[in-house]
Amino acid sequence: MLKKLSLLILVLIVSLATSNAIAEIYYWTDNNGVSHFSDRKIETRAQSKTLKEPNQYKYKAPPSTPKNKQKMKNKVILYTTSWCPYCKKARQYLTKSRIKFTEYDIEKNRQAQTVKNKLDRQYNRSGVPLLIWGEHVVYGYNSRHYSAIFKTAAQP
Repeated sequence: MLKKLSLLILVLIVSLATSNAIAEIYYWTDNNGVSHFSDRKIETRAQSKTLKEPNQYKYKAPPSTPKNKQKMKNKVILYTTSWCPYCKKARQYLTKSRIKFTEYDIEKNRQAQTVKNKLDRQYNRSGVPLLIWGEHVVYGYNSRHYSAIFKTAAQP
C-alpha cells in the first residue's frame, strides 16, 4: 500500500512539474511596431510569423576597401573544428559544389581562432561552422542558405 501511494505521489509531482514545460511561445508585433513574446495567445488579426531556426542567421560583413574588394569577393573562408558534424556537412557541400575555399580549424590555428573570436564579438554570435564569402557571413550550416548565397553569385 505504501509503495502504491509513493508511486502515485511521484507520478503527480512529475506531471505537475512538466505541465509548464510544454507551454507554447507566441510572438506578435503591436501597432507601434514593438515585438512581444508571451506564453499566452493574444487574439488579434495579426498574421502568424515563422521564426528563424537557431544557428542559421546570415549577416552582411562590413564593406571591404576597394583595393581588396575583388580579391575578397572570390575568397571563401570556412572556420571549423574537427569534431563538429555541421562543419563536416559544410565542407562536403563546398567540395561537392566545387567551390574553392580555405578552411581554418580554430582549435589548431591560434591566429584563425583570434580572427573568429573577433568576428563573434562583432556579430554577437558564436559557433561553427562560420562561412565568410565577400559580404556574406553565415553562422551554422544550412544547405538552403549556402545554395542561396552561391546561386546569387552565379547570376550576372
